[in-house]
Amino acid sequence: MAYIISVNASILADSGGTCVCPATSTDLCASDAEYGLCLNELQRDLITATAAAACLASFLMGLFANIPVGLAPGLGLNAYFAYSIVGYHGSGNITFKEALAAVFLEGWIFFALSILGVRQWLARSMPHSLVMAVGAGIGMFIAFIGLSSSGLFVIGGDVTNLVGLGGCKSEDTVEGMTNFCESHVLQDPRTWLGIFVGGMLTVFLMLYRVRGSILIGIFLVAIISWPRDTAVTYFPRTDSGDDLKLNAGAVNGNVGGVIVGNTPALSGFHRSLSMEYEEVTATGSPIDAKFTDRTTITPSPEVAAYPPRKFA
Repeated sequence: MAYIISVNASILADSGGTCVCPATSTDLCASDAEYGLCLNELQRDLITATAAAACLASFLMGLFANIPVGLAPGLGLNAYFAYSIVGYHGSGNITFKEALAAVFLEGWIFFALSILGVRQWLARSMPHSLVMAVGAGIGMFIAFIGLSSSGLFVIGGDVTNLVGLGGCKSEDTVEGMTNFCESHVLQDPRTWLGIFVGGMLTVFLMLYRVRGSILIGIFLVAIISWPRDTAVTYFPRTDSGDDLKLNAGAVNGNVGGVIVGNTPALSGFHRSLSMEYEEVTATGSPIDAKFTDRTTITPSPEVAAYPPRKFA
């Protein structure tokens, strides 16, 4: 679950947040150094907010429900928020603050539905095939983001084809259009670092049920990309890179998820296809718990008295 801290912050930062991109910009401030510094600060704030939200939610789950389940912001809706609602660097029709206000109201609505028991009724009324399709669809969506120019940059480098190959070096991009390749696709070392170390190695470890496989992939990419003046460095000799280096302590642990652009999103695709939904009944109140790992959890005596029933 820890990989959510870096991935969620990276995705939400692509919306631009409270950073203002001048209307005169022709590339949505992708090459604006000052705007990049603002995004770096925003991303660090989002890392703190994501960790704090996960900590508080998990604590409340244990305090009020006595269920050993960790909670954290989920992937899928955050990408819809960043890329479809607010838009990349605020290019959508809804501003970042307006979208956050809608999320705030949505939270209260779902809280009311949960109190009234409507949410559980809706969850149980969904057909099994629909639940499986939703999990697979969200996984494909996350995988697409991880492979696009905001991620590994394997696709999205064509000006006319949304899934055209990318992965070119900065000197091979179309003039005035960042992340669009003119030639030499799939030759950026950072792309291959993400594919083999952050992606394939992580999936391989997950297949062999190695504990902390996603974190191992993140840490390996972070260690490899940490030194400066290398082809895969996360700290290039730019204003943005210097700012990241000065605040390396704040972004430590996030580097592995961002240098290759949401490497954990590839693992998110694998995890979304293997989701398990189980219903656990405790003290007479049904609680829906979502497990993203096939981890054996020893329940409390109260929970063990009610055997779990899979409904998806």
